Amino acid sequence: MNFFDRNGELISVYDVEEKANVMNISLRSGCFCNPGIDELNNHITNDGIENEFYTSNDSNRKDLVRKLKNMRGATRVSVGIATTLKDLDYYIEFVKSVRAEFT
Repeated sequence: MNFFDRNGELISVYDVEEKANVMNISLRSGCFCNPGIDELNNHITNDGIENEFYTSNDSNRKDLVRKLKNMRGATRVSVGIATTLKDLDYYIEFVKSVRAEFT
């Protein structure tokens, strides 16, 4: 999933992850495990990726996001047999707090 502010701007998955860490919520953020799906999901072209890797010797994920002017990855949450209604209620409060903090 992705989080957007009131202006429709994408909130960085890394900002969402940091807030989740503060609230002791475990989630995954960043690139997907399936090669290519991140680029497809975030409309990143092969030319954009190639240009970044061939023109930079020390690029990191923040540099890549800044240069491509596009987010990489998304936020993923898993719900399973051990998940309780209390867990879900707490997560909903977390989602509300992200929107409140970044808008």
